[in-house]
Amino acid sequence: MKGRAVRLASAFLLVSLCLVLVVHANPHPSYMAAADLDGTHVVPPTSSTGLGTFELWFPVEGDPPDVCVYYWGLADSVTGVTICRGMEGFNGPVAYTPYAGYFASGVCASMPELNWNEEDFAEIDSLQLYVVIHTRAYPDGEIRGQLQQRSFPTRSMSVGEVKQRFE
Repeated sequence: MKGRAVRLASAFLLVSLCLVLVVHANPHPSYMAAADLDGTHVVPPTSSTGLGTFELWFPVEGDPPDVCVYYWGLADSVTGVTICRGMEGFNGPVAYTPYAGYFASGVCASMPELNWNEEDFAEIDSLQLYVVIHTRAYPDGEIRGQLQQRSFPTRSMSVGEVKQRFE
């Protein structure tokens, strides 16, 4: 009986040590923000039937963010993406330009030039940042959406799941 208790205590200590190591290896959770984009959120609204998603990932604290942009059904060629300061229903100044010029849907890239700061995180939390995809047909913006914090995925998606998301 005494040997069993020692083995259980040893196992408990080993598990506790592993948990402490994991917590200390990454003391801050990963951060993700995303925006669902459409023409109804542009000010003034557009008649575009295009849709899109903008994802901003901070997988490791201190590393530059990764940006992924998906769009479909836009009226014309993309001319850029901007992140602007402002609440829903109002236009505001450009804070960042992740993409200037044409890019294909589904592009994901690390963006060290986005000098994200604590004020930007606070503005996401208070819904004060929005994303606009600009096209030749709508140079002031064809689709728009507010950046909101999202849950960071805890598992990888299969290729089929990713394809299904955009069909």
